[in-house]
Amino acid sequence: MSAPDSLTLTRRFKAPRERVFAAFTTIEAIGLWLGPESCGVTGGRMDFQVGGTYLYQMKTPHGDMELRGTYREISPPSRLVFTWQWVEDDAPLTTVTVDLTEVGEDTELTLTQTGFTSAESAGNHAHGWSGSFDRLDNFLAA
Repeated sequence: MSAPDSLTLTRRFKAPRERVFAAFTTIEAIGLWLGPESCGVTGGRMDFQVGGTYLYQMKTPHGDMELRGTYREISPPSRLVFTWQWVEDDAPLTTVTVDLTEVGEDTELTLTQTGFTSAESAGNHAHGWSGSFDRLDNFLAA
């Protein structure tokens, strides 16, 4: 993890870049992997286009919460940039950048999230994304 107001995580997946990118493009796919094991998407909507928004209803250990954001950049199959904000707890608006790079037949995903107001929040999100990537790895292997 880098500075307290941001985090960067890198993970390699045994899947083509197009398939990894596609995992971010529909509510059905997102619902199968977003969130660590103790969390999950239970519903929502998404308008996957630049300027489009998403809203995910999430089950978490802290109760039901909603997550919202706006797509700022969509460059298939290499890059996504979107905002990220938990609705219920007055969380700051953060920005998530996902870069996908081909490494042979694999894909390296680098996620950077900026705009945190504390190191604790950045750490909590690092934990959440790490668990999500474990689930994404299983999703892509299926």
